Amino acid sequence: MINTLDPNQRRDIKSAFFIFPNEPAVARLIIEQRKGYISRMTNNSVLQKIQFALNLSTADIVGIYKLVNYSVADEKTLAGYFIDNKSEAFVLCPNQAVAAFLDGLIISRRGVNEKNPAPAGYSNIALDNNDVFKKLRIAFDFHTEDLEVIFEKAMSEVSKNDLSAFFRKKGHKHYKVCSDPILESFLIMIRSKKVLAK
Repeated sequence: MINTLDPNQRRDIKSAFFIFPNEPAVARLIIEQRKGYISRMTNNSVLQKIQFALNLSTADIVGIYKLVNYSVADEKTLAGYFIDNKSEAFVLCPNQAVAAFLDGLIISRRGVNEKNPAPAGYSNIALDNNDVFKKLRIAFDFHTEDLEVIFEKAMSEVSKNDLSAFFRKKGHKHYKVCSDPILESFLIMIRSKKVLAK
């Protein structure tokens, strides 16, 4: 299989295991990206990757939701968010469930921001990759320099200008859409102990 890859892909695969010798799960995820096995980022996949990265239990997830007074309909629905979409038990995760989870994650990691509290409700909320990226950046207190290092380790070509553009308001002339591969790279790297121990 490796012989079917171009020289850059082969180089990246070797680099992944060199950079993460003690974290084979992270290296394998990077390798899958280099081979072109890139997921389409859905609400469910965002939650699933965060759960996987932070090793969150169901109780952890429920606790995070409680921080923003958001309740999922029932345990079966919550479990359905984290099941493979081919399963009959799979439940499509709505925007409000992801937004509430991310706001709860921010509070769980950084405390309540009195100047910018979480919204009172989550009905009819819009959410895209840029919004998810912004909330995760806040939750982990990452600065531009941190993100540059993270994407360098992930072997993703993301410049300082790109990062600035991702966090612009929609409609700004320099605003840039955060693609699925970029968001996935970031979520992969969150699993790395090297990133969390910045």
